[in-house]
Amino acid sequence: MPTFDLAYGKERVRIDVPSDDSDGVSEETPPPRISLRRAFDEAWNCPIEMGGPAELIEPGERVVVVITDHTRPTPTREVFPLLWEKINRRVAVEDVTLLVATGTHRASTDEELESMLGELRDEFWVIVHDCDRDTVEIGTTTLGTPIALRATIEANHARLTDPRSAACVYEGNPINEEMVEAARWVGLDFIGDVVLSSAGEEGFRLGGHKAVYHAQDLRRATIYLRSELDDGTVRRFFMEPVRDVTDVLEEATRRFGDDCRVLVIPQAADTFPVCHEA
Repeated sequence: MPTFDLAYGKERVRIDVPSDDSDGVSEETPPPRISLRRAFDEAWNCPIEMGGPAELIEPGERVVVVITDHTRPTPTREVFPLLWEKINRRVAVEDVTLLVATGTHRASTDEELESMLGELRDEFWVIVHDCDRDTVEIGTTTLGTPIALRATIEANHARLTDPRSAACVYEGNPINEEMVEAARWVGLDFIGDVVLSSAGEEGFRLGGHKAVYHAQDLRRATIYLRSELDDGTVRRFFMEPVRDVTDVLEEATRRFGDDCRVLVIPQAADTFPVCHEA
């Protein structure tokens, strides 16, 4: 009986799969290797559908840089210094705020902030956003969603099952178009997308929100989620909560019987699988 050891936060989860049901492990296709600095410079010099990013900043302006929180592996303490090199002749340190975008997650702890930012916490003003306190409704999207963060996220993600919310489709996709509209409302100037391989190697690319891929999965399958979230929250995002991965295997066996097949994808959250016809 094959045993698989999977990452779960800072811990590991082991699952045993009956040999007759196992299709093994799906391995990723390694991306081209490129240094972080080179990837950043190439993206900075060839931005998508815009001029030079630095030109958007007027000398003396105040700048807010929105960064991901502790739930994302973005190497902010390595990426931000590269950005700072590009803009420090136009803006002073005291005029820069690093805003940790928690979304609807809990606040990042001091330990997590130290891991994310290191010495940047001593040099720049850092604010951890609270979606239930630090928000002001500034308008309503074309689809009727109030732009006030928690309500915006919940309403936007509720469109996951819309058939137009397809992976890698941007025009006519209600999730993408509403996100773009909301970003324009708040005056977002530009975005830097970081793409990580499973080995932690970085690159800069234009990428879609994982919610879009989740939406496509929902139309094909039931998704079970093991997490620390309460069951109500998990179900609000159209998934079924489980406390033990073994329960999912038992449910799959019950539903599919002898036709049950198990394929383990260790980096599933960051993987866009492509099935080839036999």
